[in-house]
Amino acid sequence: MTYQIDTISQAEYPIVVEVWEASVRATHQFLREEDIAYFKPLILNEYLKAVQLRCVRNEVKEIIGFMGVEGGHLEMLFVHPAYREWE
Repeated sequence: MTYQIDTISQAEYPIVVEVWEASVRATHQFLREEDIAYFKPLILNEYLKAVQLRCVRNEVKEIIGFMGVEGGHLEMLFVHPAYREWE
């Protein structure tokens, strides 16, 4: 497979949130449904705008993972569970 690191447009934020939710559901079993419902609009409307975003795209240019950096610190790192090859 060929992957590409790329920027993310604000129009793609809903897709990024879908990746976030899929990743969280696969890895954050401690979160309840109401926690996910609480954070989802915050991710979309506030948190993504607060960091420098980069994504990884698959061979058909779909976003399959993303990271957010602020002040030299990695603040977000999420990978769609379908692309977590180490499992």
